[in-house]
Parts: sequence; structure tokens; C-alpha cells
Amino acid sequence: MTTTDRRVQEFLQVVKRCCELTNVKLVWGKGASLTALGEPRGELAGYFSAPHGRSPGVLAVARGRPRSKWLAVLAHEFGHMSQWFFNDPAWTVTTMPNGQDAQELMDDWVDGKLELDADEITDIFNRVRVCELDADARALQYIRDYKLPVNIEVYKREIADMDYSYRLMQRTRRWKRTKVRPGRLPKLKLDQE
Repeated sequence: MTTTDRRVQEFLQVVKRCCELTNVKLVWGKGASLTALGEPRGELAGYFSAPHGRSPGVLAVARGRPRSKWLAVLAHEFGHMSQWFFNDPAWTVTTMPNGQDAQELMDDWVDGKLELDADEITDIFNRVRVCELDADARALQYIRDYKLPVNIEVYKREIADMDYSYRLMQRTRRWKRTKVRPGRLPKLKLDQE
């Protein structure tokens, strides 16, 4: 077994053990994507849902892609799991004052099931983006700490593309995965190491 393979196995063992200890089911999808229950946008590369009552949570990752890609997704979703476990403000910020989930409100608004004013839309998107960018920062730390075979510069580019896609969705009310034009890469807090 190579050093890289040992590092990957060590990270996988940490994720598996944390899932076992926190009532979270670890699910490996065989294809390039998987479908989350209730996900209006269809297929995903991975997701985390927290346990509720006695029902277990789920940390799911599609592994039918190159290892570097699914490891990056696993690190991101494990970032969400750590937000939840530590009741981090980056996780709790997605709970609106009335108890509703910002991500669900965003999805309902994009799908035309809900009307919101401009201030509400901005607030909801900001909350979701805080949660996602924090999970990405955690993922970058896991990638560095475990020396996972993930190209950090490529991953940072994917983070910027996703964040840009959220910004466009906020303006257009449509989901479209978009890439930032070369030379227009925004400076993210993640870059300040």
C-alpha cells in the first residue's frame, strides 16, 4: 500500500468511526451521482443530512468518479457533519428565526413555490453561502491535514464556481452550474491561510 493510499484509508476510517459514533449512516453511491430524498435539483455528488430523533443521519458520496473528485466531495460533506456535530454557527445560521431551513426556502423560491422580497432572498442566500463556504474551508483543511490526493487549486476553483453559481441563482431564480471566467476568480476567505 502506498503512502497516499494509507492516508486515504486513515481519513476514511476517521469518517466511518465518526459516523458510527453519531448515528450517521455512511452511504457509498456506485455511480457518478446520487439522488437525495427530497432534493429538487435531482442528482448530487454527495450530501449530509443530520439525524432526527431516532432516525439516523446520512453522509452519502457517489464514488463512480475519479478518486480525487469523490474524496473532495467526502471532505466537503464531512465538513457539514462536523458543523452539525459541533453545533457550529455556520450550521445553525441556516435555521431561520421561524425555524425553517434556509436551503429549503431557497429551493422553494427557485422552484416558484414561494415568493420572497429582495431582503429575504438576500438573507437566505447569504446564510446558505456561509454554510457552504465554511464546509469548503473545513474540506480544504482535511485535504491538507491528511495529504489527500486532491488538487487544492482545482478544488478552490470549483468552490469559486459553485459560489458564483449561487450568486447567479440569486439574481436569475434559476439553478445553473457556472464557471467563473479566467482572470475573474473572486478572492474567497478560504484563500487566506
